Amino acid sequence: MDKPANLDVDAYLVSNGERGPLCEVRVWLPEDPDDDGRIDVTAYATLLDDVNTGIGFSLVSPDGYFQATELLIRSANSFVDRPIKKTRLQIEHIGTLSTHHFLSAAEQIDLQLVNEATFLLSQMRYALPKRYWKFDNDECKIPIHHGTPYRLPVRHSNGGIYEFELNRYWDWSTSKDYNSVIGKSSPVLVYRNASEKTPLTILRDCAKDATLLLSLASRWRVLLYGLVVSSNNSLYKEWQYPLSRARAKGIEEAEGRLIQPSYLERFIESTSERLCQFSKSERDAVALTIFALHPTESSSIESNLLSRLIALEMLAQNFGKRHGGINSKIKTLLSAYLPFVSLPLWPITGEEGGPPGLINLRHDLAHGWHLSSKVPDALSVASDHAQLWLEYLLLAILGTHASIHPESRLEGQVIRHGQQQVDILRNALQEVGLTGGRMLF
Repeated sequence: MDKPANLDVDAYLVSNGERGPLCEVRVWLPEDPDDDGRIDVTAYATLLDDVNTGIGFSLVSPDGYFQATELLIRSANSFVDRPIKKTRLQIEHIGTLSTHHFLSAAEQIDLQLVNEATFLLSQMRYALPKRYWKFDNDECKIPIHHGTPYRLPVRHSNGGIYEFELNRYWDWSTSKDYNSVIGKSSPVLVYRNASEKTPLTILRDCAKDATLLLSLASRWRVLLYGLVVSSNNSLYKEWQYPLSRARAKGIEEAEGRLIQPSYLERFIESTSERLCQFSKSERDAVALTIFALHPTESSSIESNLLSRLIALEMLAQNFGKRHGGINSKIKTLLSAYLPFVSLPLWPITGEEGGPPGLINLRHDLAHGWHLSSKVPDALSVASDHAQLWLEYLLLAILGTHASIHPESRLEGQVIRHGQQQVDILRNALQEVGLTGGRMLF
């Protein structure tokens, strides 16, 4: 049996600032960070496909309680339900869904300035406090031990520092037979400042920077997907991309952690300050590099390595020389930021007529070379080495040589590769026609 909808409201379809027909809207909200939501929308009118499909639509309830923006309407199928004409809308995408509930008609929350906000994160285990619970005879939940949450000071471009607490949010429920209590936890960033209100737009920016830097530190894509703001008798909730969640891929601990949790607070403070000094293109280059390191879905080894090599080019374009070939830009990048490299890594650039560097693989991958069939193990080894180069470069660009976590599968794997195996693979690639001196651009 289908679960009952979490929301059942009436809302107007809005396009280009003009209000359209009234719609009956039912929403099944995501119950967990990794769940997809659902929406069912029926308009009380006959609509035409060519006019009422595509992008640029919103749904807004008359009382302002419910709003869904950035809608993509795939189809509009009209039918007659006597005596009313209706149209079923197939909605494929929602950018933001929000509810704004006033428990008191006289009390309204000003979302421009807030004292407290909770940002909901995708599933992760890195740097979260452990908590243990006991139950008394009345099934009251009592915390008996928990770790101290990390406090992440994030610097904004306005010069201010906004401190977030990285913690767990617990949701408790009873089983159908009432014989057990079920607890689910999800990670959150919590901002509290009782003495001064802060613009929510600034907190959003800082929370996005915090999740980006957490992704780098944890070697696991951390995604911001929701927001809860409460004040007195008012409650505002927001879900990002509720119909199709972006999910981190793989097993969280598969590659180990880049930054030791004990260094996390200093890492966030120093790197967020450095981010504020970058131009938009430089910030984008850093963000896209982290996304390339930790994509939101599984991909083939070829596309995975190619995305990392393209990210390497992007860093060289933004932080190396502005002119010249890619080899020249990469050498400038390496000399300008001097990444701390303690492992025998596959060289990024190759010498004229010699075995290929990592960047030389990019051209052949992009043009359909099946390197895995020509030289087995080359792609997997190159991908591990490319990840470490990118991480070391990012740490240098962000102005930190933060202590890398010692228990890491990735570093251990690279050590097992050894310099000798890397040389064997590079020479084998040269024998099948790939050379380090090839002019790429």
